[in-house]
Amino acid sequence: MSIFFWRNALIFGILLILPLAGCSGGSPDRPAATEKATFDPVHEANEIMGLEREWSRRYQAKDVDWIMKLYTDESRQFPPDAEPVVGLKAIHAAWEKMAHTKGLQIIWEPVEAHVSETGDLAYDFGTVVTFSPAGRRTDGKYLVTWVRRDGDWKVGVAMYSQNVSPPK
Repeated sequence: MSIFFWRNALIFGILLILPLAGCSGGSPDRPAATEKATFDPVHEANEIMGLEREWSRRYQAKDVDWIMKLYTDESRQFPPDAEPVVGLKAIHAAWEKMAHTKGLQIIWEPVEAHVSETGDLAYDFGTVVTFSPAGRRTDGKYLVTWVRRDGDWKVGVAMYSQNVSPPK
């Protein structure tokens, strides 16, 4: 092979490698493993735990307007033994119904929260105690996924279920 072939191959290889030389391995949306995250995951997890506690408190106070600030148009709720609830209008109606059902009491407490490496997704889970209008207690659990929107945590999907089916 001629010297021209090797020279051109070397130039071509350099041209391929040069654009990659400045890469740190990350992207604008996700930092490289060697870069320090610009957020504190422990702080963010604690923020989510605080949001859950405030959400439960606001539900007890029947403050559905505050609760709705946690949701986006893409939010979903998956209640037990029911169809999914999709979108702000349907979610608002569901919370209004729950908050104003005489004798219905729902209390939840977060147990743990985790935030993604990118800081834009998180989830938490915890316990739920429900007292029916007839006074029957049901223990359960919940899972909420969170998404970061304009600097605030918003509910992506919320689902909850009973630990054991109530007696019939």
